[in-house]
Amino acid sequence: MARQNRKKSRRNPVVRFAVIVSLVILIGFLVFYAIDNPGFVGSIFNGLRGSGLQENGTAPQNQDTVEAVPDDMAEEGTGPEAAGQWQRILAFFRSKFNTAEEVDSYPARIDINVYFARTGEQKLLAAEQRSINAGNPGNALKGAVEELLKGPLQSYHFPVIPAGTRLLESRFVDGVAEIDLSREFLDNALDTRVLDEFIVYSMVNTVTEIPDIGGVIFFIEGRRVKTYGNIDLSIPLIRNPDILPKEE
Repeated sequence: MARQNRKKSRRNPVVRFAVIVSLVILIGFLVFYAIDNPGFVGSIFNGLRGSGLQENGTAPQNQDTVEAVPDDMAEEGTGPEAAGQWQRILAFFRSKFNTAEEVDSYPARIDINVYFARTGEQKLLAAEQRSINAGNPGNALKGAVEELLKGPLQSYHFPVIPAGTRLLESRFVDGVAEIDLSREFLDNALDTRVLDEFIVYSMVNTVTEIPDIGGVIFFIEGRRVKTYGNIDLSIPLIRNPDILPKEE
């Protein structure tokens, strides 16, 4: 008998730990959902008040009718509304898991064109294909800019990004690339209108090779740049196909 008691005492801490972990996970899920849905907590309390037994002792309506309950019943605190809240919780977490799956499906590496100037060609950029690490648009963005700053591999191509320019930070925000460059991007630029366009759009056209990136914003050492020579940078710049090779 004493041996059995010792076995039970060994199992109890494990059971308690498992229960505590389960409760913490459940509470975390609910808190996470409540942050994204501020009215969730109030509607649950209303649902609990209305979901008890009715005065005549009958049970609440069958949960099978939840989907037919109109949205304007949310303020009445009925039982089906509480059940509807749990269905919305499930839908919320399904959407989060689906988003995570989409991120996981982003290719680990992608091939992009990196753009430079071409010897003897004054109107068009030249492309060199590079393979970069990805996994998500943010990683791909950093890799693309770094490849551009490395310079061309072909002997008849030459860089247009000012010498000494370094990438300080890059961010991907709602389809827009935010690129923070060192001061050399401004200080070492040649004062020509033709090169202004080539400098800016060698960067923009390279970065927009990445799926999901549609525009580019420039920063210099943390400060937003509104103009670059004669180029207006006050709005996100989009891809410029007019200066790309014809096969583009």
